[in-house]
Amino acid sequence: AESTDNQDAAFDWLVLALELNDSLFGTMMMLQLSRHSAAAMLRRGALAARFSSESMVTKTTFSGPGLSEFIRNSKEETTAPVVVEESTMNMPSRITELSEIETTVPKSFHIETYGCQMNSSDSEIVRAILLKHGDDADVVLLNTCAIRENAESKIWRRLEVFKQNKLKARKQKKGTPTQTVGVLGCMAERLKSKLLESDKMVDLVVGPDAYRDLPNLLGILTQGAQDTAVNVQLSLDETYADIAPVRSDDSNPAAFVSIMRGCNNMCSYCIVPFTRGRERSRDVHSIVDNVKVLRDQGVKEVMLLGQNVNSYHDKHTQGTFLGFMHHVQQERGWICEQGYRFVDLLDRVSAVDPEIRIRFTSPHPKDFPDDVLHLVNDRPNICKAIHMPVQHGHSDLSLMRHVAYDHAFMFAYSMRAKTHAAHRMEDNVEEATKLRRLAQVIDTYNTVVTAKNKVEDQGRLHIVLVQGTSKRSALNLTGLTDTNKRCVFAGMMKLKLDSAIDARVDLCQI
Repeated sequence: AESTDNQDAAFDWLVLALELNDSLFGTMMMLQLSRHSAAAMLRRGALAARFSSESMVTKTTFSGPGLSEFIRNSKEETTAPVVVEESTMNMPSRITELSEIETTVPKSFHIETYGCQMNSSDSEIVRAILLKHGDDADVVLLNTCAIRENAESKIWRRLEVFKQNKLKARKQKKGTPTQTVGVLGCMAERLKSKLLESDKMVDLVVGPDAYRDLPNLLGILTQGAQDTAVNVQLSLDETYADIAPVRSDDSNPAAFVSIMRGCNNMCSYCIVPFTRGRERSRDVHSIVDNVKVLRDQGVKEVMLLGQNVNSYHDKHTQGTFLGFMHHVQQERGWICEQGYRFVDLLDRVSAVDPEIRIRFTSPHPKDFPDDVLHLVNDRPNICKAIHMPVQHGHSDLSLMRHVAYDHAFMFAYSMRAKTHAAHRMEDNVEEATKLRRLAQVIDTYNTVVTAKNKVEDQGRLHIVLVQGTSKRSALNLTGLTDTNKRCVFAGMMKLKLDSAIDARVDLCQI
């Protein structure tokens, strides 16, 4: 490679290839490093622009199946369990060595979800998988986030509670099986050894690409074949496209639809490519069908989810939005590959029902063609709000004042293992300094957004989708505007959820 930075980026890809057990891809990357320039690697898509965004805050280890076993469509039909308590992120085939073990899942299960909207969507996938099978067990599953240290700390505290509860149960009921505790998602992949061996906190560890294997792994534990079970193997093509998610709250008029998984951007400080693997897209037809099912269930707002939604690419179908193809070919000199891109998908999804609002998150600045902006502008039911991650700004916070963001997700930085930053940089900023700077950012945002809302929204009429009662008072209702701003209004408790009303804003505050 021609520069240290490009070598570093390629090295990050090589590390990820090894994490994926993808020796062929790893070998190809080593050949590229030795034989090709950085420009050639860019043309091959081996390097990615370094932007990043943060997500919101809501004993035997198996090597995992090979590529030939990546996809398994389960055909078992048994009595569905009852979900007693839940909350609001191809690889996972049955492990051949365990083929004789009966598939077992709980009659009742409890899922706790931490982290971003992708995790909420994943919890609905897990719920669907477990409801499709049934037998004996009581299981608590924590769907976890690893993007920041604070998110992991919450989960460790919660696991300590479950650990103490299990110890008490063993003392009180000797010989009686105790509750099974499992960790799913990003933290499972990142800290599998620590979770199972060092702290002995959990019985089950399952990565974000191995949820299909949950019934099988639970069978191992329930029948006493082993004390612990794990599958954290990342996949090259798992999208769960054939699984219809089971929503945690049928009364909510808004729903998530995952359109892709993984991320191909190697941002310096982001752990996502290492916990969720490489980028792959669902086929457009399964997504449109998913939205139609939600429409029939009465859903009025759909959020399309992906780590980088506007790099969506269904290569199996010829795209129809010719404007985007022309833009790519003429303006950037790229060769347009066959298939649906994000603008094609957005066009199809928004045409399902003009009464359903469509949102999407999160896009990446480097993959944002004008065609997407034109479609958002022209299609009334595509919400006029865009989540746009920013790499950095000036120390005087002039960027926040100049842009005047409607929303901001603000956190202190925490180093993540395996990332480019962890390999080559030092986190040398004291915690007190981080917190002081964070407070400055929050204060600046609050000041700017309050002033902006008073100018742009106070006295203005908005169409608001009613979503439920306010967290602060059961006498008030709450909902979102087209621009993703939350409104609270009183004296209208007879309104149904999913109603769309005209609301005039009287007061703007944080």
